[in-house]
Amino acid sequence: MSSVLRPQPHSIGYTGDGTEIELKRLEIQQAHVVQQSALPSKEFRLDQAIKLLPRFNEKSVEEYLIGFEKVAETNKWPIEQYASILQAMLVGKGL
Repeated sequence: MSSVLRPQPHSIGYTGDGTEIELKRLEIQQAHVVQQSALPSKEFRLDQAIKLLPRFNEKSVEEYLIGFEKVAETNKWPIEQYASILQAMLVGKGL
């Protein structure tokens, strides 16, 4: 005796040809796609990165760069984006 529940031939929509299984698989797949599209993107955004950094202070360039590196590592920013972020933040002697 099997413990697996199977649709009975008299159930509504039961055809016995496997189409109900295919329909259920498609419903689950569609729900997964909708759920994935609702998740926030992990794509790097320069405008969001800049908001996390303090204003640049010309008198303490080294301290600023150390702080920048800590923020960048914590937020897992791509190293190849560091120059773009710094270019947007540095002024005066920092350039």
